[in-house]
Amino acid sequence: MLYQESSGKMHPFTMTSQEREADTQQVKEQITKNPGDVRLRRRLAMLEIADNYTKRILDFVPEDYPYSDSVELSNAMIQALEKRRVCYQERFLLTKEYLEENHKEDKGFGDIAYMAEINDALPPEEETENFRTFLKAFYGEDEEQRTKCLSLYYDRMDSIDPLALDLSCIEKKVVVSQDTELTECEKDLLKLFDLFSNSHTYTQKGMVENPDFWVERYSSPKAAALCELKQTLFQEGFLYYLANGLLAYNNLDQNFQRSFEAREMMAHSSVQHIYEVIRKLKPKAAALEGIEYHPVIELKLSMENAMLLEQHPPKQDEDGTFSKETGKVLLHIYCDITSCKENDIQQIELREMLQLSPLEVVFIDGVSFGEKYKKQVQDNINQEEENRIRQDATADILTGNHRIDYAIIQIDKSGEYEVTMAAVHIDLHEMDVLESGKMQRQKNESLFVRSGFIKKKTAADRMDKNFKKDTDRMLRHKKEAGYLKELIKTRNVEHFF
Repeated sequence: MLYQESSGKMHPFTMTSQEREADTQQVKEQITKNPGDVRLRRRLAMLEIADNYTKRILDFVPEDYPYSDSVELSNAMIQALEKRRVCYQERFLLTKEYLEENHKEDKGFGDIAYMAEINDALPPEEETENFRTFLKAFYGEDEEQRTKCLSLYYDRMDSIDPLALDLSCIEKKVVVSQDTELTECEKDLLKLFDLFSNSHTYTQKGMVENPDFWVERYSSPKAAALCELKQTLFQEGFLYYLANGLLAYNNLDQNFQRSFEAREMMAHSSVQHIYEVIRKLKPKAAALEGIEYHPVIELKLSMENAMLLEQHPPKQDEDGTFSKETGKVLLHIYCDITSCKENDIQQIELREMLQLSPLEVVFIDGVSFGEKYKKQVQDNINQEEENRIRQDATADILTGNHRIDYAIIQIDKSGEYEVTMAAVHIDLHEMDVLESGKMQRQKNESLFVRSGFIKKKTAADRMDKNFKKDTDRMLRHKKEAGYLKELIKTRNVEHFF
């Protein structure tokens, strides 16, 4: 049975754009007649997310979301989080008590505390009674009631889009509210904290414990991919930011309990995780929308690595190899400038499914590393040969004379794999800093060079120039993507769904 809401309508993630448009109009008309109907408003929110979530990711720029991890939460927000903590704790005990009285088992019963919605307008006694009713429905013999509990829970979670929330109360230089009640912005922030508390429950109660329900709910490749997109943004971006930034700064642990050691452990760059995750998700969002996207990956050579290069210049010995120390430096630099892509978990999984080597998805002047530095990357290539390829490639990159591209594998809205090529720009200017100091120390340099009349071209200059004047990038990317698709075909991998 395909997942249906109590209203009998399909989930917005599984609907076509035309079906969503018609349903949106109908729901809006119903809201005018019943403005206080929470389920109708939640339905409208899900319809809006299904239409605009990927667009928000594609249009995202950090300047529009100046979140800060060093903002003091208002007393009203601290009290609201404390109320959540006490409520979850009480629900945990109620669930344990219910299971014991009814001789039932549920190893994951701790997640139940987060599933039923908390109505802040109700007194504690009514809230407790509502939760007991939820327990009877969820653990009862009526499978339809259990499915309804799951549906209502996932409706609530799916109707929250972090990028659509008003989070101006956690922006830089914000003035802390002195109101005794939550502001509208803080009510949105509380929704974000609700997602935070449910980060484990969302996957556990659906994908793990109720896989049939999960598959039926997200019954199309786009629905499944959109769900994964939302989860990745929250789990890798917002969750890290809230736990290691905002909560820690306010001396709260992940259960909203006071912890005066928390600030000492906070990560001051936690907000950058949100920006980095969104940058990583943009190609996937574009694939789901069926539009072309040409990302740029900005990397930087660190001063530490530049100093190592000065001590061990990438010069080959007579036999065409690098010395042991130079080889180590080159591998260290290669890992430094490619680890964010080679070690991306989702990309690793997709490469394995498509039987692609990491050396086959990085290109130099239109040719994959594996093809350029070894005629064929065999399945049984040993670590020594692989390291040699990385060393040769790094030495070439550091000259600034080459154009580097990286292949990002995505799933499109039909469930087929899609190859998006990204241009890579590496900032090599730390090498210039060392070179400038060296030039001033060299007394035998000509007067013109030392005086600055003749500017010596550096690797960084060449890299920047090649990147800015890369006029055939689109054509090269098309050929590189075509090469990979043909390569994948030879390995008998066609689609994922």
